[in-house]
Amino acid sequence: MSTQCLKPEQFLSEEGIRKAFNFISNHEQGFSDAQTIREAFINLNLYVSEPDSKILVQQFNQSFKTANKEISYDQFLQFVRSRELKLAQVFCQLDINANGIIEKNEIQIALQKLGHQPTNEELDKLITSFDPDHCGAVDFHDFRKMSFLLCKEISVPNIVEAWRQMDYESCAPVSTSPNQIELSKSFEIILAGGIAGAISRTATSPMERLKVLWQVEARIGTQKIDRIIPGFKAIYQEGGWKGFFKGNGTNVIKIMPESAVKFFSYEIIKQRVAPNRREMVLGERIFTGALAGVISQTMIYPLEITKTRLAVATTGTYRGIFDCLSKIYRSEGPFALYRGLTASLAGIIPYAGVDMGIFFTLKETWLSNHPGEHPGMLTLFLMGAGSSFCGQVTAYPLQLIRTKLQSQGMPGLPIVYKGPLDCVIKVVKESGPLGLYRGITPNCMKAIPAVSISYVVYEQMRVFLGV
Repeated sequence: MSTQCLKPEQFLSEEGIRKAFNFISNHEQGFSDAQTIREAFINLNLYVSEPDSKILVQQFNQSFKTANKEISYDQFLQFVRSRELKLAQVFCQLDINANGIIEKNEIQIALQKLGHQPTNEELDKLITSFDPDHCGAVDFHDFRKMSFLLCKEISVPNIVEAWRQMDYESCAPVSTSPNQIELSKSFEIILAGGIAGAISRTATSPMERLKVLWQVEARIGTQKIDRIIPGFKAIYQEGGWKGFFKGNGTNVIKIMPESAVKFFSYEIIKQRVAPNRREMVLGERIFTGALAGVISQTMIYPLEITKTRLAVATTGTYRGIFDCLSKIYRSEGPFALYRGLTASLAGIIPYAGVDMGIFFTLKETWLSNHPGEHPGMLTLFLMGAGSSFCGQVTAYPLQLIRTKLQSQGMPGLPIVYKGPLDCVIKVVKESGPLGLYRGITPNCMKAIPAVSISYVVYEQMRVFLGV
């Protein structure tokens, strides 16, 4: 039987298999411990029930014991590869259309060839058990995951018969609906996103304040903020070390819900955008990230205004978050709390779209080449740095316009722009096209590590929380 319907990269990597072998070998009880074997195979992205893991122990004892009562890596590799190859052959035999997925009608044909007449309800239950992405079809990844230990001898009749005898209740975690999958983990996702935002923004707060002061061409005393070292000196002279964290309380209060909503929205929306989450194309990820950014930005926008005002204002202008909100509302009206929202949303669409789209594309590409593994912190940091830089270059001019619109009207900064377009025209007229990138150096110095730290913390928190 052929396996031509599959690509080489769809098979388990030897690196992943070796890590599973090392995990078992380094355990005190090694290949005699069912729970250790089960964990190793689960890390390979294979479904292994507790009874299956006990059967594996028996099989290893009977077939692979050497004179010194150890299993070699070559023996383990041969066992895994042999079963995977047989599964691949069965998969391609069932995949009549040779399109890389087994569809409902193909499952029906396979059952009918063996003399069974499945009902629609039985077919739906079966395909749902193998189909966590709810795309109505089974790819090799899911077929291998659920069938690896489904029967002792792998063949089409044995696989089909095992399907008919499956305990669908035991596969409940796989057959949950998309909403239930995410909602059951919603608290963990929101918590991971919130913590990621708070840590990343606090770590980069000094650069955040310098960036905002630079963008609006503010002064501290006689010092115009348009360079990094003099800017830091002026901030320190004006408020001591606390001056570097002015507005950070608001920043954290703002970024925690924003980051939480953004990541949670992304996880929910991506299931509606793509029929198969593992095969989302870059354009789908960019669209999903952009929409998640719009939702999160709209929800917290008054805090965005407050953060900017507190960062720009001299010491004593505002007593805190609520005082700032109150003064804006009383002196400038409720619409002032949403001043610059149009420019903000216009900027967040390309930024969040490009940033999240590229990051999650890089992450999924890495995962496809390292089955059963999680990328390390350095890898995640570099992925975040690359995606953030691309997002910054794409969206920075709109971010600059937003900041200028947000800060005008406060003491020392009169209202001079009628709207986003008027702001663009005046900035270009006064400073040329490069004026739209004023402050991008400190912005990148702040945003790239901030975003990278955010992704690192978010992904590590997801692993820690088991999401």
